[in-house]
Amino acid sequence: MIVLLFVAGGSALATFLNTRDHDKDHLATSIINHQRELTSRISLLALVGTQNAALELAIRIFQQNKAALRFGGDAIASSGEILAIDVETDPAIRLRLDQMPGQWRSFRDNALELAGLPADDPQRAATAENLQASTAPL
Repeated sequence: MIVLLFVAGGSALATFLNTRDHDKDHLATSIINHQRELTSRISLLALVGTQNAALELAIRIFQQNKAALRFGGDAIASSGEILAIDVETDPAIRLRLDQMPGQWRSFRDNALELAGLPADDPQRAATAENLQASTAPL
């Protein structure tokens, strides 16, 4: 009877830990997908030439989520809900997150530059190409 109780308790604990790890992975994946959505939103706002509160907000959310994935902390889901996430431990994801700061700065700077250019500016086409090229690594 005691052995059965230990087996059942161990099974319940293993199920709980597995579910918790699955939820953590799902949460990180959800935030990563939201980052992709934010990249698209930032690109679109920059292309239509709107350097405004919507662009600034999308940039701030992206930066906050990037930091939360790298170091743990609060991230903002696509629903607007604030979620506490742990430091990402998957080696492949960690490698991408470690490479991201330089890529992000390049993308952000290109987006802000494009958004600030008038529609008839001759530099607009080249800046749009730079933005598109800097989107790929994210």
